[in-house]
Amino acid sequence: GGMGGGGIERNHIIGEIPDNIDQCYLLQTLHLDHNLLSGHIPAAVGRLSALSTLELSYNRFEGPLPDLSGLTELSALNVQHNLLNGSIATLQGLLKLERVDVSFNHFSGSLQQPLLGLPLLRSAYIHANPLADAPLPAAAGPSFASFQARVSGMLLGQDKDALMDLYQSGGGEGWFIQSGWDQPGSDPCVSTWFGVFCDDQGRVTALHLAHNNMSGQLPISIGQLAQLKTLSLPGNSLRGTIPTQLADLRYLRTLHLADNHLTGPIPAPLGQLRELEEVDLARNYLFGPLPVPTGEQGLLRVSVVDLSHNRLQGPLPAAYGSLPALRRLDLSFNRLAGELPTTLSSLVGLAELKLNGNVLSGHLPPEWASLPRLRVLDLSDNRLEGPLPREWGPGSGLRRLESVRLDQNRLSGQLPGSLFSLPRLQTLGLAYNQLTGGVPP
Repeated sequence: GGMGGGGIERNHIIGEIPDNIDQCYLLQTLHLDHNLLSGHIPAAVGRLSALSTLELSYNRFEGPLPDLSGLTELSALNVQHNLLNGSIATLQGLLKLERVDVSFNHFSGSLQQPLLGLPLLRSAYIHANPLADAPLPAAAGPSFASFQARVSGMLLGQDKDALMDLYQSGGGEGWFIQSGWDQPGSDPCVSTWFGVFCDDQGRVTALHLAHNNMSGQLPISIGQLAQLKTLSLPGNSLRGTIPTQLADLRYLRTLHLADNHLTGPIPAPLGQLRELEEVDLARNYLFGPLPVPTGEQGLLRVSVVDLSHNRLQGPLPAAYGSLPALRRLDLSFNRLAGELPTTLSSLVGLAELKLNGNVLSGHLPPEWASLPRLRVLDLSDNRLEGPLPREWGPGSGLRRLESVRLDQNRLSGQLPGSLFSLPRLQTLGLAYNQLTGGVPP
């Protein structure tokens, strides 16, 4: 009985909700959506008095809603895309209800009247119930006016236009999963287009279309998705260049375009994005210089950068030392040249640095001994020369270093015993260099 939340959503679960589910009387969230559940929603659900979120969408439930008047804490109810019928009058006393979706069912009677007196209601989706009464006129009351626009299922035009452009230019007819996208008359947020996630205002905030057989190019109109926080399209066959207009996405936090066939340079204006946290463009055909932070707070929050397995060239920018949140930097298997910047010693949170498989030259920076959280360092297969810094020893800040790969370079001089004394070191690769001396005992 002492369970706070339950979720088995997005599986292939069959059967019915058990009649004794009210034994979980402390349940606050119940997510059973996107399954193959059937039968009636049992009356016991209406006795889960602590419930704040009830998510039963995309199943095969039938019959009427049970008495839900006891769910006094309920703030979100989603039963869209089922076979439910009857009235929704049981919702009219749920004074904490903020979001409700009863669309794509067989409900009858008035679907608006029970919602008019709910003081906190912000969004209501009631369309696609063919047996329901005609909508009330706009003069139904001021409490209804605040969400009336959402009832009609409207999405701000520029977001939908950008999505339709993505479907057209990204080879939508060949996608593995097209649900919603292939119905241009529908609302991406209301009808739940595959991979599209929206906020309460009907603005698109995330696109997750990984491994979906996308092809073609990214349209420049993708920059119109003004509230987009996540763009995740890895494992497809996208070609062409990365649109500069991505820099218009001022709230973008996650950019995942790895494992495609993208070419051209990484747009320099991406360096001005202030909210960006993760960038993964690995395993493409990108060339040109590495992007650098621009503006007062550009890339200030970036923590993960993976640009490996491309054709990027030029130096490793010293400006990367001014990225305070950077934890993981993987630039391996490119064509980067020049010396290793000493400024990276400022990255006190850096845990993983992979620069292997480039043509970097010069000496190993002694200053890097002050990287207190560094666990993995891979500089193998470059043109680095000179001695191993004695500063990289047990008295340095490299207390967490577990793996060091320096093989296939041009390093010379004596093997410093200090490197072998690092307390957590598990892997040390020094093969194919010009080092001398013996291995310390």
